[in-house]
Amino acid sequence: MVYADKESCVACGRCVLYCPVQAIEIRETAFIDPQKCVECGTCIRAECPVDALKQPELQPPRLLRKLFSDPLARFEQTDVPGRGTEEMKTNDVTNNFKFGDVGWSVEMGRPGVSTSFRDVETVTTALAEHGVEFIELNPLSMLIDHKTGKFTEKNPWNLTLSGVRSIRTLSAIIECKSSIDKASEIVEALNDVSDKIDTVFTVGIISRWKDGEIEVLPVLEKIKDVHVRPNGKHNVGIGRPGFN
Repeated sequence: MVYADKESCVACGRCVLYCPVQAIEIRETAFIDPQKCVECGTCIRAECPVDALKQPELQPPRLLRKLFSDPLARFEQTDVPGRGTEEMKTNDVTNNFKFGDVGWSVEMGRPGVSTSFRDVETVTTALAEHGVEFIELNPLSMLIDHKTGKFTEKNPWNLTLSGVRSIRTLSAIIECKSSIDKASEIVEALNDVSDKIDTVFTVGIISRWKDGEIEVLPVLEKIKDVHVRPNGKHNVGIGRPGFN
């Protein structure tokens, strides 16, 4: 994990100002709380005046903190930087979301808040109970049993269940899809589970454009207390789709 070299650190406090999860405090030298630190690398990029901050090569499960928290890190298993799949940018890569589908992205945690993977599992379990299909090549999808939504030891990093559940990151993105007719019950499930976790999340939706409007929009507008803001990303590429 990130640490301050005691021989170099002058306790100036610069790194404290940059840490997004308040994991650093000044004692005789800078002290990084290993439980709070998410290995995002922000403090290192803050350019310590004496280069006292160090981040050794990380191993799982600690490595997962960095992969989910550091925007410059890249998952070898997906070859995608960031916490999700290419579908977070455009649906023209794999055509995962077709007419009649609703794509769901649930981004848990934010800088300054973070999220535990125990809370992530609570949400994925709630979604699985409604028969969603978790998207492949998403790092979180690689950690869970797709039928139950619970973490599994059958993962690329050979992590134990306790190892996965010990992870804390700046944020994590759950990606799944359902049929349009399940949209209302999934929104209700997300609303219910929001009271059972100790972090925040935002919900994004991927839908096709049909007959002059977003296909799922009429369904969402009928759900009580849901305010739809159809002003998200509209991607118009000039290349060829990545699917046949």
